[in-house]
Amino acid sequence: MGPKRPGLISYLLRGESQVMLAFMGPSPERLRKVEVVHPWLYTPPAFLIPMPEILPNNVDAVIKPFQLWVWMGLVGAVASFIFTMSYLNRTLTSRHRSVSNNVEENVDQPPDVVTESVYMYVVGTLLNQGGSISCQITSVRLVVGAWCLMTLVLVNVYNGILISYVMAIHRAPPIASTELDIAFNPNIRLVVDKGQSGDLWFSTAQKGIFKGYGDKLRSYPNSRCNSSHQCVDLVKSLPPQHVYFSVGQ
Repeated sequence: MGPKRPGLISYLLRGESQVMLAFMGPSPERLRKVEVVHPWLYTPPAFLIPMPEILPNNVDAVIKPFQLWVWMGLVGAVASFIFTMSYLNRTLTSRHRSVSNNVEENVDQPPDVVTESVYMYVVGTLLNQGGSISCQITSVRLVVGAWCLMTLVLVNVYNGILISYVMAIHRAPPIASTELDIAFNPNIRLVVDKGQSGDLWFSTAQKGIFKGYGDKLRSYPNSRCNSSHQCVDLVKSLPPQHVYFSVGQ
Protein backbone atom coordinates (compact mmCIF):
# COMPACT_ATOMS: atom_id res chain seq x y z
CA MET A 1 0.00 0.00 0.00
CA GLY A 2 1.07 3.60 -0.64
CA PRO A 3 1.03 6.21 -3.36
CA LYS A 4 2.75 3.89 -5.83
CA ARG A 5 0.83 0.78 -4.72
CA PRO A 6 -2.65 1.98 -3.79
CA GLY A 7 -4.14 -1.51 -3.77
CA LEU A 8 -6.82 -3.24 -5.79
CA ILE A 9 -9.65 -1.18 -4.36
CA SER A 10 -8.16 1.93 -6.00
CA TYR A 11 -9.12 0.58 -9.43
CA LEU A 12 -12.73 0.46 -8.32
CA LEU A 13 -12.59 3.95 -6.87
CA ARG A 14 -11.08 5.38 -10.12
CA GLY A 15 -13.64 3.55 -12.23
CA GLU A 16 -11.01 1.53 -14.07
CA SER A 17 -12.75 -1.76 -13.15
CA GLN A 18 -16.21 -2.84 -12.15
CA VAL A 19 -15.55 -6.14 -10.32
CA MET A 20 -12.70 -7.19 -8.06
CA LEU A 21 -12.10 -10.83 -7.11
CA ALA A 22 -10.05 -10.91 -3.92
CA PHE A 23 -10.18 -11.82 -0.26
CA MET A 24 -11.23 -8.67 1.56
CA GLY A 25 -12.79 -8.36 4.98
CA PRO A 26 -15.71 -5.91 5.14
CA SER A 27 -15.18 -2.88 7.36
CA PRO A 28 -17.30 0.24 7.86
CA GLU A 29 -14.88 2.29 5.74
CA ARG A 30 -14.81 -0.24 2.89
CA LEU A 31 -18.57 -0.72 2.92
CA ARG A 32 -18.99 3.01 2.31
CA LYS A 33 -16.93 2.80 -0.86
CA VAL A 34 -17.67 -0.58 -2.43
CA GLU A 35 -20.44 -3.16 -2.38
CA VAL A 36 -19.31 -6.54 -1.13
CA VAL A 37 -21.13 -9.45 -2.72
CA HIS A 38 -23.07 -11.48 -0.16
CA PRO A 39 -22.19 -14.07 0.94
CA TRP A 40 -18.63 -12.90 0.71
CA LEU A 41 -17.14 -15.71 2.83
CA TYR A 42 -18.17 -18.93 4.55
CA THR A 43 -16.23 -19.44 7.74
CA PRO A 44 -16.89 -21.27 11.02
CA PRO A 45 -17.34 -18.87 13.95
CA ALA A 46 -16.10 -19.79 17.41
CA PHE A 47 -16.18 -18.52 20.98
CA LEU A 48 -13.02 -18.46 23.08
CA ILE A 49 -13.87 -18.82 26.77
CA PRO A 50 -11.60 -18.77 29.83
CA MET A 51 -10.26 -22.08 31.07
CA PRO A 52 -12.20 -23.13 34.18
CA GLU A 53 -10.29 -22.63 37.41
CA ILE A 54 -8.97 -25.60 39.40
CA LEU A 55 -11.07 -26.12 42.51
CA PRO A 56 -9.18 -26.66 45.77
CA ASN A 57 -9.84 -29.78 47.81
CA ASN A 58 -12.26 -29.14 50.63
CA VAL A 59 -14.07 -30.96 53.41
CA ASP A 60 -16.84 -31.95 51.00
CA ALA A 61 -14.49 -34.66 49.71
CA VAL A 62 -15.18 -36.63 52.88
CA ILE A 63 -18.88 -36.85 52.03
CA LYS A 64 -18.91 -36.94 48.24
CA PRO A 65 -17.50 -40.47 47.65
CA PHE A 66 -20.88 -41.93 48.69
CA GLN A 67 -24.27 -40.79 47.54
CA LEU A 68 -26.96 -39.85 50.03
CA TRP A 69 -28.78 -43.18 49.83
CA VAL A 70 -25.52 -45.02 50.68
CA TRP A 71 -25.01 -42.90 53.79
CA MET A 72 -28.64 -43.50 54.80
CA GLY A 73 -28.17 -47.23 54.31
CA LEU A 74 -25.01 -47.17 56.41
CA VAL A 75 -26.79 -45.36 59.25
CA GLY A 76 -29.59 -47.93 59.07
CA ALA A 77 -27.10 -50.80 59.13
CA VAL A 78 -25.31 -49.36 62.18
CA ALA A 79 -28.60 -48.93 64.04
CA SER A 80 -29.71 -52.46 63.10
CA PHE A 81 -26.41 -53.99 64.22
CA ILE A 82 -26.43 -52.18 67.57
CA PHE A 83 -30.07 -53.09 68.17
CA THR A 84 -29.50 -56.76 67.26
CA MET A 85 -26.40 -57.08 69.45
CA SER A 86 -28.14 -55.36 72.35
CA TYR A 87 -31.13 -57.65 71.97
CA LEU A 88 -28.95 -60.78 71.86
CA ASN A 89 -26.95 -59.60 74.86
CA ARG A 90 -30.10 -58.94 76.86
CA THR A 91 -31.61 -62.29 75.88
CA LEU A 92 -28.45 -64.18 76.83
CA THR A 93 -28.24 -62.33 80.15
CA SER A 94 -31.87 -63.09 81.00
CA ARG A 95 -31.44 -66.75 80.07
CA HIS A 96 -28.32 -67.02 82.21
CA ARG A 97 -30.08 -65.47 85.19
CA SER A 98 -33.01 -67.85 84.91
CA VAL A 99 -30.66 -70.82 84.74
CA SER A 100 -28.67 -69.53 87.72
CA ASN A 101 -31.83 -69.12 89.78
CA ASN A 102 -32.92 -72.66 89.01
CA VAL A 103 -29.62 -74.17 90.10
CA GLU A 104 -29.29 -71.69 92.97
CA GLU A 105 -25.93 -70.39 91.78
CA ASN A 106 -24.62 -66.87 91.71
CA VAL A 107 -22.39 -66.26 88.72
CA ASP A 108 -21.31 -62.69 88.18
CA GLN A 109 -21.03 -62.89 84.42
CA PRO A 110 -22.06 -65.66 82.03
CA PRO A 111 -19.31 -66.82 79.68
CA ASP A 112 -21.47 -66.40 76.57
CA VAL A 113 -22.71 -62.85 77.16
CA VAL A 114 -21.30 -60.05 75.02
CA THR A 115 -19.24 -58.06 77.51
CA GLU A 116 -17.52 -55.70 75.06
CA SER A 117 -18.96 -52.30 74.22
CA VAL A 118 -20.91 -52.67 71.00
CA TYR A 119 -20.65 -48.94 70.31
CA MET A 120 -16.85 -48.90 70.48
CA TYR A 121 -16.74 -52.03 68.33
CA VAL A 122 -18.84 -50.31 65.65
CA VAL A 123 -16.64 -47.20 65.73
CA GLY A 124 -13.46 -49.27 65.57
CA THR A 125 -14.56 -51.31 62.57
CA LEU A 126 -15.82 -48.26 60.67
CA LEU A 127 -12.49 -46.51 61.24
CA ASN A 128 -10.66 -49.63 60.06
CA GLN A 129 -9.13 -50.09 63.52
CA GLY A 130 -10.58 -53.54 64.13
CA GLY A 131 -12.12 -54.95 67.30
CA SER A 132 -13.19 -58.23 68.87
CA ILE A 133 -16.31 -59.88 70.24
CA SER A 134 -15.42 -62.79 72.48
CA CYS A 135 -18.87 -64.39 72.52
CA GLN A 136 -18.83 -67.82 70.85
CA ILE A 137 -22.57 -68.31 70.34
CA THR A 138 -23.41 -69.01 66.70
CA SER A 139 -26.13 -66.37 66.39
CA VAL A 140 -23.80 -63.67 67.71
CA ARG A 141 -20.93 -64.76 65.47
CA LEU A 142 -23.22 -64.71 62.41
CA VAL A 143 -24.33 -61.16 63.13
CA VAL A 144 -20.77 -60.01 63.81
CA GLY A 145 -19.50 -61.78 60.68
CA ALA A 146 -22.11 -60.07 58.50
CA TRP A 147 -21.18 -56.72 59.99
CA CYS A 148 -17.46 -57.31 59.44
CA LEU A 149 -18.06 -58.29 55.81
CA MET A 150 -20.13 -55.18 55.18
CA THR A 151 -17.61 -52.83 56.81
CA LEU A 152 -14.73 -54.50 54.93
CA VAL A 153 -16.39 -53.75 51.61
CA LEU A 154 -17.61 -50.28 52.50
CA VAL A 155 -14.39 -49.07 54.11
CA ASN A 156 -12.21 -50.22 51.20
CA VAL A 157 -14.58 -48.84 48.59
CA TYR A 158 -14.82 -45.53 50.45
CA ASN A 159 -11.03 -45.24 50.79
CA GLY A 160 -10.50 -46.00 47.10
CA ILE A 161 -13.09 -43.47 45.93
CA LEU A 162 -11.86 -40.85 48.39
CA ILE A 163 -8.24 -41.17 47.23
CA SER A 164 -9.23 -40.93 43.57
CA TYR A 165 -11.43 -37.93 44.31
CA VAL A 166 -8.74 -36.09 46.25
CA MET A 167 -5.99 -36.85 43.72
CA ALA A 168 -8.09 -35.92 40.68
CA ILE A 169 -8.01 -32.40 39.26
CA HIS A 170 -11.42 -30.78 39.59
CA ARG A 171 -12.29 -27.66 37.64
CA ALA A 172 -15.10 -25.20 38.07
CA PRO A 173 -17.95 -25.29 35.51
CA PRO A 174 -17.29 -23.20 32.38
CA ILE A 175 -18.74 -19.72 32.44
CA ALA A 176 -20.73 -20.49 29.27
CA SER A 177 -22.11 -23.79 28.04
CA THR A 178 -24.30 -22.58 25.14
CA GLU A 179 -24.66 -19.55 22.89
CA LEU A 180 -27.66 -18.45 24.95
CA ASP A 181 -25.49 -18.17 28.06
CA ILE A 182 -23.23 -15.70 26.28
CA ALA A 183 -26.15 -13.62 25.04
CA PHE A 184 -28.24 -13.42 28.20
CA ASN A 185 -25.93 -14.08 31.16
CA PRO A 186 -25.25 -10.66 32.74
CA ASN A 187 -21.96 -11.90 34.22
CA ILE A 188 -20.42 -12.58 30.79
CA ARG A 189 -18.79 -9.81 28.74
CA LEU A 190 -18.54 -10.35 24.99
CA VAL A 191 -15.52 -8.97 23.09
CA VAL A 192 -14.96 -8.87 19.32
CA ASP A 193 -12.45 -7.46 16.86
CA LYS A 194 -13.33 -3.86 16.13
CA GLY A 195 -14.80 -3.34 12.67
CA GLN A 196 -14.64 -7.02 11.74
CA SER A 197 -17.45 -9.37 10.78
CA GLY A 198 -18.58 -10.15 14.33
CA ASP A 199 -18.82 -6.48 15.18
CA LEU A 200 -20.84 -5.78 12.03
CA TRP A 201 -23.21 -8.71 12.46
CA PHE A 202 -24.04 -8.06 16.07
CA SER A 203 -24.19 -4.27 15.89
CA THR A 204 -26.72 -4.27 13.06
CA ALA A 205 -28.89 -7.20 14.21
CA GLN A 206 -32.51 -6.29 14.95
CA LYS A 207 -33.75 -9.49 16.56
CA GLY A 208 -32.77 -12.92 17.79
CA ILE A 209 -29.63 -14.02 19.54
CA PHE A 210 -27.44 -11.72 17.43
CA LYS A 211 -29.32 -8.75 18.87
CA GLY A 212 -28.51 -10.08 22.34
CA TYR A 213 -24.84 -10.10 21.37
CA GLY A 214 -25.18 -6.58 20.03
CA ASP A 215 -26.72 -5.37 23.28
CA LYS A 216 -23.74 -6.79 25.14
CA LEU A 217 -21.33 -4.97 22.84
CA ARG A 218 -23.16 -1.68 23.35
CA SER A 219 -23.35 -2.07 27.14
CA TYR A 220 -19.61 -2.74 27.64
CA PRO A 221 -17.18 0.01 26.56
CA ASN A 222 -14.22 -2.37 26.14
CA SER A 223 -16.10 -4.89 23.99
CA ARG A 224 -14.35 -3.89 20.75
CA CYS A 225 -10.67 -4.79 20.60
CA ASN A 226 -8.11 -3.20 18.30
CA SER A 227 -6.43 -6.59 17.80
CA SER A 228 -7.03 -10.26 18.44
CA HIS A 229 -4.18 -10.23 20.95
CA GLN A 230 -6.03 -7.67 23.05
CA CYS A 231 -9.19 -9.81 23.02
CA VAL A 232 -7.24 -12.90 24.06
CA ASP A 233 -5.65 -10.96 26.93
CA LEU A 234 -9.11 -9.98 28.14
CA VAL A 235 -10.21 -13.63 28.08
CA LYS A 236 -7.14 -14.56 30.14
CA SER A 237 -7.67 -11.76 32.65
CA LEU A 238 -9.12 -12.28 36.13
CA PRO A 239 -11.84 -12.61 37.16
CA PRO A 240 -12.77 -14.84 34.20
CA GLN A 241 -15.74 -13.12 32.56
CA HIS A 242 -14.76 -12.28 28.97
CA VAL A 243 -15.73 -14.36 25.93
CA TYR A 244 -14.08 -13.67 22.58
CA PHE A 245 -15.98 -14.18 19.33
CA SER A 246 -13.89 -14.83 16.27
CA VAL A 247 -14.25 -16.30 12.80
CA GLY A 248 -11.74 -18.42 10.91
CA GLN A 249 -9.54 -16.65 8.46
